[in-house]
Amino acid sequence: MFNVTNFSEHPSNSLYTVYKFKSSEESNTFQELLEQSSLYYEADEAENSYGALFIVAVKNKDEKLATKLNYLALGKYRKPIIENKVIRLIIYAISVFILSIASVGFFLSK
Repeated sequence: MFNVTNFSEHPSNSLYTVYKFKSSEESNTFQELLEQSSLYYEADEAENSYGALFIVAVKNKDEKLATKLNYLALGKYRKPIIENKVIRLIIYAISVFILSIASVGFFLSK
């Protein structure tokens, strides 16, 4: 099955959820957030066919908060889809313009 998140159930211990990170910076940020929230975790580093993989296991009872902290850690290092600010603003402006025209057309057609 295709998994679009970076976490899954622990393969051998169903009491834990495993979070996987591609960089040590993301993993370290996640671990710092877990420590600030006083959550117990275990961390390790593994190798896969793509390179180093940084693994953090959190108890399932803390999964809801840990998932929120996971998204905060990932968001800190996430790049925008369109990095160039000028192009991004142009695309937003065109989108707003098209939606405006569509809205005006909708209301005028009634």
